[in-house]
Formats: sequence, structure tokens, C-alpha cells
Amino acid sequence: FGTGDGTVNPPLDPSQEGRERATSNICSNQAWCLTRASIFLSLMGPEGLREAALQNHSKAVYAQKELEKRGIPSRYKGPIFNEFVVLLKDARKVQERLLEKKIVAGIPLCWFFPEETQSLLITVTETNTKEEIDRLVKELEAANG
Repeated sequence: FGTGDGTVNPPLDPSQEGRERATSNICSNQAWCLTRASIFLSLMGPEGLREAALQNHSKAVYAQKELEKRGIPSRYKGPIFNEFVVLLKDARKVQERLLEKKIVAGIPLCWFFPEETQSLLITVTETNTKEEIDRLVKELEAANG
């Protein structure tokens, strides 16, 4: 901004610094996400979207039940769609052990809520196979020891 004497001062707001050098911004990212979502939905159509939702739900319920059979309880009792939280001895350690085996098990909720050291958020989608879910269950049980 100008000072009236012909000199220009740097912006007062630090978030404005380097604005002219930005290589990306939230607007282009939002447009990209909208474009991808539009393409996905148009290709899936109403029946495809319904089928994907049913698979999300049934596979998540399967994973949840298999984990409960092996002594890994859900944190919350209630209906789920494709995400649920399980209780582990130490969610962060279990997640790290599974990452070593190239399994992205979920998100330890202690990242966001420090007191939730036992809670791991697991997501299952239509893209997960039964074999992948079974491996996740087996490895989660072993890592939880």
C-alpha cells in the first residue's frame, strides 16, 4: 500500500506476503475437487452411486464385526456408514506398526484429541476387497497384541 509520499510499504497482514508468487490457491483446488466429483458422479449415475454406498456400508459392517470377534471393540455403539472407531491399547503405535507393513489402518484420534490415545478411526470403502479387509483385521489384532 502507498504512504502518500510515493513509497510502498510491505503488507501489514503476513498472510498477504508472497501472494504474487503463489503457485496454487484454495480456489483452484476447490475447482479441481468440484470437477473430479462431477466426473465421478456423472460416470457412476444414480444406480452406481447407490451400489457404491451399499458396498461401503456392508464392507464396513463386515470389518467392524470381524474386529469385534477378535477382541477389538468399537468405541461407539450405533449405526455406521463406512467409518467407525475402534479401541486399541495404543492407537498411534498400532497405526505405526501397520504402516511398516504398508497398511494404512486409519487415523489415531489422539492427533486431534490428545486424550483419545486408544481410538483409531477406520474407513472402509467400495474399493477395499474382502482380502484387504481380512488382512487389516489380522494385522490389527497382531499389532494390538
